[in-house]
Amino acid sequence: APAGGPGGPPPAAPQQAAGPAVERLGEGVFKIGGNHTALAVDMGDHILVVESGQSDARGMAVMAAAKQAIPNKPIRFVVNSHPHFDHASGLRAAAAEGATILMGQADAATMQRLLSLPSTLSGDSLSKQPNRRVTVQGIGDREIRRGTNGKVVEIHRITDGPHNDSQVLVYLPAERVIHTADVPVAGTPNPNQRLLLSATLATIQRLNLQWDSMIPSHPTNPERVVPRAEIQMLSTAPASN
Repeated sequence: APAGGPGGPPPAAPQQAAGPAVERLGEGVFKIGGNHTALAVDMGDHILVVESGQSDARGMAVMAAAKQAIPNKPIRFVVNSHPHFDHASGLRAAAAEGATILMGQADAATMQRLLSLPSTLSGDSLSKQPNRRVTVQGIGDREIRRGTNGKVVEIHRITDGPHNDSQVLVYLPAERVIHTADVPVAGTPNPNQRLLLSATLATIQRLNLQWDSMIPSHPTNPERVVPRAEIQMLSTAPASN
């Protein structure tokens, strides 16, 4: 008999898709795997998330993974690496969570306006909370966030970068790790990618950041945290056409 029919077994319950893989990087710091790779940081009385991804679905998955990794704490801040569509389309899920968006000053006012407009086509998570206030906080070249537990998260604008005026990197000094977006960490970079890599490394050197590895928002295949030595070697390799 067919499933669920007379004498047959009950129909199988639909399986829910597994959430993104979560990896502990240090005390209260978690990497949320997948594309686009995010971070969740325990700031004592709240959670800070780095990067919300390329869609509302990914944004919701990142918020859920962050709260699962760091339970019973609200997500108060979400850092946007830069406002290109594939890095900003998850921000409505972050705003629906009640988080303040931290991003480069040059595009903060525009993002505030866009996120505050109604979404009449997609029916995304923010549109389901019409009374939710959206808050975007523009940051300058440097922003230091300090948690009530002593955790430090540094946000630095990549100066003289060719990709976007608001582009930032996130530095975790205790873990000696840097999160970047669209910065090449493997393969053979084209000339534009090489310019961005050079600008990023120049910013890191100017700030004298002490780092051992980099987490790219677009992950490698297979996905991994990339050691500093590999990135420095890539910066001197010949560029592709």
